[in-house]
Amino acid sequence: MKKLLFLAVLLSLTGCGETDQNNTSQASLQSSPASVNYRMAASPSAMSAPVASFGQWVVNGYTTEGASTVLNANRTIGGVATEAKALITPNVSQVSKILRKGLGGFALTFAVDELLDGIDWVMDPANNRVIYREPTTYPSGIYSTLFSSGKEPIEVCKFAASQLGKTYKSFQVIGVDFYCQWTDSQHWVGNFQPTPPEEKTLPLDVVSQKIIDNAESGNTDAQAVTLAAAQAIVSEAENDAEKAKPIEDELEKNSKKCPDGRLRNYYGQCFICGSADLEQRMKIDIDIAKGAHESLGACKATHTIEGLTLRYNNYVNEAVARDKLNACYDIPHQPHLNQAKEAWRQAQEVCVKYMAAK
Repeated sequence: MKKLLFLAVLLSLTGCGETDQNNTSQASLQSSPASVNYRMAASPSAMSAPVASFGQWVVNGYTTEGASTVLNANRTIGGVATEAKALITPNVSQVSKILRKGLGGFALTFAVDELLDGIDWVMDPANNRVIYREPTTYPSGIYSTLFSSGKEPIEVCKFAASQLGKTYKSFQVIGVDFYCQWTDSQHWVGNFQPTPPEEKTLPLDVVSQKIIDNAESGNTDAQAVTLAAAQAIVSEAENDAEKAKPIEDELEKNSKKCPDGRLRNYYGQCFICGSADLEQRMKIDIDIAKGAHESLGACKATHTIEGLTLRYNNYVNEAVARDKLNACYDIPHQPHLNQAKEAWRQAQEVCVKYMAAK
């Protein structure tokens, strides 16, 4: 696979990518995995921010949260300093813009290799796609005998065998010669006209969604890309009042303290069930259950009843933990509600279906 260039130019990503001198023609697909050269001066999980402002709010840092980025800001009015946070969540098209600029790095390579199962590929950013060719079990081309021709050598040989009263055994290609071999050791010589494997494409937005999913799962390379996308959103908003208003409004809303005097979180929520320590313990309960089923994988028909029961219990534990934490916030956050709903679905629909068949 050709090397990919990751220019770490946003915020504290101060490392320089190394330019690859290899041929980067789209027509040349090279072997995986890619070798990507870049370095970071800091983890994407916590970045200092360039000078940016929204109204009276001055951005002073970024923190990654899954596929989202938390924008930290403050303002001082009459000598009184106030802090607030806003959540920036790039969508697929915004991540694709980053990929087209060559800022995909390891995240791009990893995502495409996951989607294509390691098949060779090359970027075609001008057309918002990845180009690849699926490997074939035999050379791609037209196989010909006196009786027929086609792209499937076995079928061509079998037809020739039926015309000659022979039994097909195997085929062989040597240069442009094509041999149908029969069980009696005789063979029929044909012709082979090689052609390139069929070129296929993968939309860049599909790759971007995979990067978002990987970032949500905690992949730091993917989070570096979603962070770059969030920073681009902030940069555009600075020069566009319409785009800036939602960010400024969220900072204003989240600057209002909770009844217990604590700051709202970046979802604009107040925890109403007790202390910050309790909130953290409830989050840890979710992480434990989530980590357990992620290491085991989802329920499958091939699992034993014991394996299915273990996975079922893990999903239930996660769903219950999520429901408890969601109920402790004054304002619901739909993505978190959806995560609880999905955990219940995995347990009560997927796992139970397979368990019932045992």
